[in-house]
Amino acid sequence: MSKKTKDCKITVDYVEVEGSPTGTIRQNGSGITCVFECAWKDVLLFAQQLAGYTVSRGGDIITYRPHKYKDMNLFVNEVEFKPIGTFVETPADKKTAEYKTAFLTAYYKSPEYGAGEEEEPGGVYATETFDPAVEFMTLPRQGLKWKSDGASISANEAPAILVPMMEWNYTLHRCPSVPNALLDIIGLVNNKTYKAKGMNQSFAVETLLCCNPHIANEVLSDGTTAYAITVKFLWRPWGHNKFPRPSISGSSGLVMDELQRVSDSADVKPYPPVSFDSFIDYSG
Repeated sequence: MSKKTKDCKITVDYVEVEGSPTGTIRQNGSGITCVFECAWKDVLLFAQQLAGYTVSRGGDIITYRPHKYKDMNLFVNEVEFKPIGTFVETPADKKTAEYKTAFLTAYYKSPEYGAGEEEEPGGVYATETFDPAVEFMTLPRQGLKWKSDGASISANEAPAILVPMMEWNYTLHRCPSVPNALLDIIGLVNNKTYKAKGMNQSFAVETLLCCNPHIANEVLSDGTTAYAITVKFLWRPWGHNKFPRPSISGSSGLVMDELQRVSDSADVKPYPPVSFDSFIDYSG
C-alpha cells in the first residue's frame, strides 16, 4: 500500500458570489474568506473537496489537499454552508429537507504546520510546544568540605542544586496510524542531533530523553479517524548519561562524567542512544 498526495480537485459547478472575497493580512498568519454558490445536491461534495479529504483507491491511500487561494500560501481550513432559496417539497417518505441552491463560506488560512517545511496541507503535520523545567539533584558529599572551617560534610548536609531543563513537546497531527517504532524509543535518548524548528534550538546527542507518549483521536473533514501523537522529550544540558563527580570538581564548576564497567572499561549507558527518526521524521 502506498500513500499519495494530490492537488485539490473540484468536480462540481459553482460561482463566487458578489462581495467575495474578504480577508485579513497579518504577520502571524493571513486569512481570506470566500463565499460560493452551488446546487444544493452538490453542497456536501463541494464542501469536502474544498476542505480536502482522503480516499482509498486500488490499494493506494490518496490525500487531496485543501483548496488553495490563488498564488498565496493559504488553504481552506474550514467550510460552512447554508441553504438559500425556497424549500423544495419532497415525498413524505424521504423526510429530508431539499433546497435548490446553497451558499458555502470557505475560510482560507496559513497552513497549521510549523515544525518542518516538508509537511503537506491536509496531510500529516507537526507542532511544538516548550515548557521550562528543573530537576532537584542532591550531590554526593564525598570529597567535599566546608570552606569556612574545613569540616567534613555530614549526611544531612549534602548540597543540592536545581538543574535547568526543558520539555520539548512534539505532536504529529492527522496520523493515519500509530507507528509501531514509537514504542521502541520510550525511555531512550537520541543518538544524533535534532532541531526544534519552532525555536531554532538544536539538541546534542544524548541530551533528549523520550518520555511516555500521549495519543488522541482526531476526526478529519471526511469523517475518517486519525491520531494526534504527542511525545515529551526531556532535555538536560549535559546529557542523560553523565553524572556529577564532586570529588574532582574545581573552581570551574561541577564535573559531569560518564560511566564504565570495571572489568573491561566498556562504556555503560543507563539510557541507550537510538534514532528518533521513526517519530520525529515520520510523515505518514
